[in-house]
Amino acid sequence: MKNKNDITILLAEDDDHISRLVEYILMTKGFVVVAVKNGQDAIDMISSRSFSLVILDIMMPVKDGFSVLRFIRESDKYNHLPVLMLTAKGQQKDMASAARFGATKYLTKPFDPDELVDTVNDILG
Repeated sequence: MKNKNDITILLAEDDDHISRLVEYILMTKGFVVVAVKNGQDAIDMISSRSFSLVILDIMMPVKDGFSVLRFIRESDKYNHLPVLMLTAKGQQKDMASAARFGATKYLTKPFDPDELVDTVNDILG
């Protein structure tokens, strides 16, 4: 794995509390985190700078996480990006949709902070 300070993670999460919590957890582990509050902002950010990982909530305003995931996977330029879905939607149909659209991993809220860090480290290798 690269030096964690060289790893920038995009977090798309509309809940301020969860966003700050995820940012704090990952930043204390040395990751750089850029947070946005909706799917369109996530797409704009992906298009404007480089990320090592994208963490997506499903339920967000403007564009949902599945729309962002489809944008990433249908793009020749960004389809290599690993995507972690981090969402309260824990039903099998949601997990199946995430897998079908190409999510790398899927975690449900509430999440265990150690599991989040382990999952991020696992994805980034």
